Amino acid sequence: MKLEEYKREITRILFMMAAVFRDKIEDPMIEAWTTIMQSENVTIPELQRAALEVMKSREYNKLPSPAVVLDIIRPRVDHRVTAEAQ
Repeated sequence: MKLEEYKREITRILFMMAAVFRDKIEDPMIEAWTTIMQSENVTIPELQRAALEVMKSREYNKLPSPAVVLDIIRPRVDHRVTAEAQ
């Protein structure tokens, strides 16, 4: 997928979430989300699923951060807990 198309899809998803959370979207936000998601190799289907999960299971009064969405896509492992279990 070309960067232009990737950015357009991310923009569409952001506007959908912004409508649900009654928040505003600005150009710097779109650039940040696009850069972050692209750097993490997030696919559009992954982002769509995570966005739907955020919208159906969380209550926010604003658009969640990219980190919240990334945690849904790829949950972080707490290595301290893993090390303590060994």
